[in-house]
Amino acid sequence: MCFDLRNEIENVFEISKKNVICGNGSEELIDVIARNFVGSSDEILISEFGYIQFVLAANRLNARLKKAPEKQYCTDVDALITMINPKTKLIFLANPNNPTGTAIEIDEITRLIKKMPSNIVLVLDLAYGEFVGFDYCKKIHGLVGQYENVVVTRTFSKAFGLAGLRVGWCHAPEAMMSGFYAARGMGSVNAMAQA
Repeated sequence: MCFDLRNEIENVFEISKKNVICGNGSEELIDVIARNFVGSSDEILISEFGYIQFVLAANRLNARLKKAPEKQYCTDVDALITMINPKTKLIFLANPNNPTGTAIEIDEITRLIKKMPSNIVLVLDLAYGEFVGFDYCKKIHGLVGQYENVVVTRTFSKAFGLAGLRVGWCHAPEAMMSGFYAARGMGSVNAMAQA
């Protein structure tokens, strides 16, 4: 359950540990989230040059992956909104994006949330969030408390330099946690990585 690590995340990031799950890198958690909300007849929507792990998650589920065109290698919220349809169950958005390094402002993310149906889950991957700024990250995390369909994934691989230890975490509405734990590997974050 990563009790000590989740306690520290609560202390440092001011996020209730009840809303935090840790995983074997954020990659495992991306997969866990997808398995909770997407079946083989559903669609996952991403930005055109989105993170490769989003593509792999869709492939593992045999789900249809749709890519919204970008503007100058940057996520285009209007393109995402246009591509939403009744089969869309999940939107993955890395912000800042990997590999393009571009980011969109918080008001654009909020506009996306307000325009998309509430039965679609928006996953905001903040793997590179620290490089945009701590205030920005705090605002992104604030969206989880405001909306029941927003999830944020984080990692200790980038800014903390712990890629080889495979430690990621997810901030999500408490109602999603039991499903996430059921889909996550048991003991997926080893004790040394947690320490």
